[in-house]
Amino acid sequence: MDLLDILLFDDSEGQGFQVKVLAERLELPANSVHHLLKTLKMCGYAEKNGSGRYTYGPVCRRIAYRNYQREDDFREKITAVIRDAVLKLNESMVFVILENNVWNTLVRAEPTGKIVKVDMEEV
Repeated sequence: MDLLDILLFDDSEGQGFQVKVLAERLELPANSVHHLLKTLKMCGYAEKNGSGRYTYGPVCRRIAYRNYQREDDFREKITAVIRDAVLKLNESMVFVILENNVWNTLVRAEPTGKIVKVDMEEV
């Protein structure tokens, strides 16, 4: 859990961590940390970024997204922004986020103002 805590909360610049750095911080052998990371990666809680460093993975992003979805204030603001953009262009649009070099779909919006929630699928 300490390893996951570091991946989630101690990477404010989004650079990810080398195994060696994580091992030093956790005071564990590098091969043990590497095995833990492989398990977290296999389960979706960690991933390697474009620089070959470890960071949190898609399961963590889904958890965060689900928490945002539950907050009325967030939902109201994002819905208004999406509707305004679609209505101005009079085109269907798909809204995505880029995180850790992976595009994840948020919603599809129709020119009628209808917003269709799309689960966090990788594109």
